Amino acid sequence: MRMGLYQRMRRLRLRFPRYNLNVRLLLALAVVIALASISACPKRVYQADTAQGQTPSSQEANVPVPTPPAYVIFVPPPPDPLVPEREVFTAEFSLAAKQAFANANWSYREVKLYEHPINEWAQVMRQEITNFPTVIFSYHGVYTALFTDMASRPEVPATSYVLTLTTVKEEESPLIKVLEPRMEELGFISGAALARVSQTAHLATITLKNYEGDRFVAGFFQGLQEERGAASHSAIYMERSDLIGAQDSAAFIAGKLSDASRKFTDGRTIDAVALFIGPLARPFLEAQPPGTFLAVTGPSPLDIPERGVVTSCYMDFGVIPQFLIDHAEDMKLFTPKGANTIRKGADSRMKPNIGNIDFGGGVQYVSVGLSEGILNYTGMAQYARKRELPQGLEADVERYIAAIKSGEIKVAEEKPQ
Repeated sequence: MRMGLYQRMRRLRLRFPRYNLNVRLLLALAVVIALASISACPKRVYQADTAQGQTPSSQEANVPVPTPPAYVIFVPPPPDPLVPEREVFTAEFSLAAKQAFANANWSYREVKLYEHPINEWAQVMRQEITNFPTVIFSYHGVYTALFTDMASRPEVPATSYVLTLTTVKEEESPLIKVLEPRMEELGFISGAALARVSQTAHLATITLKNYEGDRFVAGFFQGLQEERGAASHSAIYMERSDLIGAQDSAAFIAGKLSDASRKFTDGRTIDAVALFIGPLARPFLEAQPPGTFLAVTGPSPLDIPERGVVTSCYMDFGVIPQFLIDHAEDMKLFTPKGANTIRKGADSRMKPNIGNIDFGGGVQYVSVGLSEGILNYTGMAQYARKRELPQGLEADVERYIAAIKSGEIKVAEEKPQ
């Protein structure tokens, strides 16, 4: 027969009488440990009970998985041949968002509102806002009126609406947060770079007549003056409707540049231009003889090195998802009702750092630029593939960028008088 634990200990004690006290202590300790192990295993007991068909109490139930701290909805604007940069912006944001929000345990989904009739947009979005806090992101002005109206209605659950590349009146709801890209910083870099490579000292900017275009032109002029004060600058504005069709748009842009060059009495023409019109610039650039034209493109990157593109300044939508995660507290994304707090004497717009956000009872403007990584440039590599860069140009551009990021150089958003 198998000998019991007690009998074994008793026999051991008889064989080694001088260890009687120690053995008793060890026996007592073993009993205590065994009891403690049994009492510390409620999960094992719960599993056994459940297997027998018993229902566990609420105290025994497993703790539910924490809900995401935010529910993000991306509402991309509809594809449009007049706005080809949307393909880049939407793809960049979507790709980065899926990874970044998953890493942060934020829920993320995309709603293609343009697939629904316009009279159903409000209803569709109301049905999407089922959790708190919800953050809706979109860009361009397609849905601005819809979201500003939803933000003003008390029956719509409080939601943070993050918009960019669109204008919103300051008196709208503080639930609206507008990312304002400091396009003047890209303009400064473009002006400084082209001033160095231009042979005629006659330069031009071609932009759309909008808020971002105006800021880019202002920065371009400042960069040009910083690098080459004697150079001239012609600001040319266009409408998107002017740039329909590859051959027509190329000829239209060439005609505008030719008209601008006629005003110079020195016989020299414009040989360097910043085309801040996105992919709409491609037909014109491709129509130029290889290596005979100097250009900076934006606000989405283009890579056409054989056509003399010095660099490409752009807005990086792939950085925005992580930016929203990193600055969620500053932007009151999780507590949008807190944006109703009015700070007397605060500026109506935040410039230039994330820490100076003003709620002011109205729209929250968040200024973003090179220092936030949302604005960037492609570097000089595509130009250097075909020709030698002017000595020190790349280092000087990097120096300008570092100075802008640090605040040493402050680029005004309006052209100096």
